[in-house]
Amino acid sequence: MGKQTARQKARRAAREGQQRLAAERREREKRLGDLGVTVAEELAQRDILVRARDERIRAAEVRAGKALRSMVEVEGLTVGEALRWCGAGLEAREAARLRQLAQDQSEKGEQAQGQEPAGQDAVVNAPAQGPAPGGAGIMG
Repeated sequence: MGKQTARQKARRAAREGQQRLAAERREREKRLGDLGVTVAEELAQRDILVRARDERIRAAEVRAGKALRSMVEVEGLTVGEALRWCGAGLEAREAARLRQLAQDQSEKGEQAQGQEPAGQDAVVNAPAQGPAPGGAGIMG
């Protein structure tokens, strides 16, 4: 009987240890699962915020490009003159990118409405602003 009781105690101890380990594994898996869900939710939220920010940036750039196109195509300024009206922070390469972005957006909108892309007539009409800062006759 002594041998059998010792074996039963050993088996019971082993099973209890295994059950504790299994319970700890289940708890850890639950924690890891919860953490994984949190990571996925937060990254999804980040992606929404980034898309919203990117969309706001793009919209602002399109508006700037439309205004630049109006300055050049409606008001008759050279790109250099338009840049001077915009201040020192805008360079010709960036102005060209913004104007192209506005053109692409305009064409995209027209195609969505089933129209052919329009030329210069589609530019937003901006009111005349008077002479360039620093006097008339600015070269571009």
